[in-house]
Amino acid sequence: MSARAALVAQFRQPSGVIGTFAGWMMANRPSNVRRNAWTVSLLDLQPNARVLEWGCGPGIGIEACLRAAPDATVLAVDHSPLMVAHARRRNRRAVEQERARIVVGKLDAAVSSAPFDAIFSCNVLQFADNEREALTIMRNMLAPGGVVANTFQPRAPGAGAPEALAWGERVAAQCAAAGFSGVRINKLDLKPAPAACVLARRPGA
Repeated sequence: MSARAALVAQFRQPSGVIGTFAGWMMANRPSNVRRNAWTVSLLDLQPNARVLEWGCGPGIGIEACLRAAPDATVLAVDHSPLMVAHARRRNRRAVEQERARIVVGKLDAAVSSAPFDAIFSCNVLQFADNEREALTIMRNMLAPGGVVANTFQPRAPGAGAPEALAWGERVAAQCAAAGFSGVRINKLDLKPAPAACVLARRPGA
């Protein structure tokens, strides 16, 4: 495996020394920070919102949530123990104050803590073994009227707006099929490629 391929693989489940470097890139790349803050802003979090982040990486999405809604509580799950450790350090005070709980696990690890008012992920859904199944799990974990936001910014060499839009259209169709309502695609201009966010709600209240 080439050095680039080894690094790319680490963005799926970081571990070891290379995983630590991948986590540093996730936390410090300006487009990543902006993408996470933008995704959280689309949730329009209300006071005391209960939020789930799927695939929290080094924890910048958790930070964005607690800046946007200081009274919110956040549960974050990630299947990389290394990233959970990084996220806990980054959000140490919020963890101590029980405003954030960060655990090792897959998406369904959060089922027992449902319902949530909002669920989000950034550059995670594309790694799911079954995107439709993941979306259905998210819908079932939302409170009626709750919102989900899944964001994707293509990172492959040469990728751009067409790849982001194609992903958004595919996921939007899957959201509709999974029983969401009010499905829409949002776009954020970033370099080297824009990000697409599919926003949807669980019908109800």
